[in-house]
This record gives sequence, structure tokens and C-alpha cells, in this order.
Amino acid sequence: VINKMGILKNEYKSFLEDIEKNIKNKEDLIYIKERFTSFLDVMLEQMDNIMDYKKEEIEKLEKTQKQLDERLEKMQQVIDNIEKDIYSDETKNTIDNMQDGDVVLLENTRMYEEEEKNDPKFAEKLASFADIFVNDAFGTAHRAHASTEGVTHYLPSVCGFLIEKEINALDNSINNPKRPLVAIIGGSKVSSKIAVLTNLLDKVDTMLIGGAMSFTFLKAKGYNVGKSLVEDDKIDIAKEIMKKAEDNKVEFLLPVDHIESKDTS
Repeated sequence: VINKMGILKNEYKSFLEDIEKNIKNKEDLIYIKERFTSFLDVMLEQMDNIMDYKKEEIEKLEKTQKQLDERLEKMQQVIDNIEKDIYSDETKNTIDNMQDGDVVLLENTRMYEEEEKNDPKFAEKLASFADIFVNDAFGTAHRAHASTEGVTHYLPSVCGFLIEKEINALDNSINNPKRPLVAIIGGSKVSSKIAVLTNLLDKVDTMLIGGAMSFTFLKAKGYNVGKSLVEDDKIDIAKEIMKKAEDNKVEFLLPVDHIESKDTS
């Protein structure tokens, strides 16, 4: 997954969009195009074999295929012309000269140390390119970085349709789940997930704990975890979480085997 900032120009406003994509290179783009166009080709072929299929439906699908080709071609052009330096006059000029419908893809914001520091000046620079900020990167929306949190101090900000879709899916899974409901939680620290763990214990039937955070729970249960990553100041909280799981009759599962080494990799 790459973290890119895109500028979309339309008739009314410029949108700064934080886009989380699995398109890393031209090959990925070609693959996506082939998948979509192949699907449309098959549909058109099947329609041709149905004598009574409405002509307008066939024309609609043909129009969709044409629009897809045009959009993917434009995406190819965008990837070929990434603006490498956010600070350069060339990038500013490119954005200033955008026409309606143009898209400019900026360099990966993590190439700048100011990004993860949530540097206000860097965030303000990003914000200067647009009128509205649309965050559609669900996988990075929780990070207080310049391209996610910082720009919101300088622009009207909204979530995109992808984040809306993810939130609705999560809400439905948690509040109207199929049983049994199992939560799998990983990561390195208990401290960053206390609220999540506590809340989920009121909703799930089973909770699986993985990653380095499991060592804090194992130590809380009296196991020797050696020099593994442990949050010693969260041992009592780990005990409270496990007690809540027991009280709620939630099956709370920790790893039962590990690989032992002399140092961490």
C-alpha cells in the first residue's frame, strides 16, 4: 500500500484527496484494466447472444467500457507524471494550471520526514494546493500525520466514499453480526488498543490476541517471556481485560507457541 496525495480539479473546487491504493506500478494498472475490460467483453458477448435483450442496455454497457478505457488511460498518464517534489515551483505551476477534470499525483508523503512529525508548515503546504480535503485512506486515517490530520486545520475536510463503506461494514459486523463473532487483535502495544479491547469484549464471543502485545498478557498470567516486548506499566490493565473477558464469558485466546531467539528481528 502506498500513501499518495492527489489533486482533483473540477468545475467548482480543487480536492486534495488522500488515496490509499494497491496500485504500485504500471503492471498493477494493466492488470486492473484487463480484469475490468475482460468482464465487460464477456457481458457484451453474452448480450449479443440474447435476441430480445434491450438495445439500450447493450449501448449502456458499451458506453461504460469506453468510459473505463478513458479513465484507465488517464490513470496511466497520472502515474507516468508524478510530481516528485512537493516544494518545487514546477509542482505549484502544474497544479495552478490544472483544467477541469485534471488529476495530479504527488510524491509519497512519507518520503518527507515532516509527514510523520505532523509538521504544521508541511501540512499547510499540502493544504495550499486545494480548497477541500477528502480523506479516503481508511488504512491510514487513524494516524496523526501531516497528510491526514495536519491538513484538516487548514481546509474544510470530509471523509470519502471508501471510508464511508468501511465504517458501514464495520458497524454492521459489530452491531448486527453473525454468530459466533470472533475478534482477532494484533500489534505491538496494549496501550494503543485498551478502548478497542474493552469495547469489543461486550460484543464478541471469542477474542484472539496476537503480535507482540500478547507478551504483556502472557506476563500478566505469570509466564516467563524473556526479553520480549512487554509493557510492564500495562500489566494490571491486561489483567483487568482478561477478567472482563471471563466475566462476559468471552473465550480469550493467547498464542500457545513461539519461536525463541537471542535477539529480535
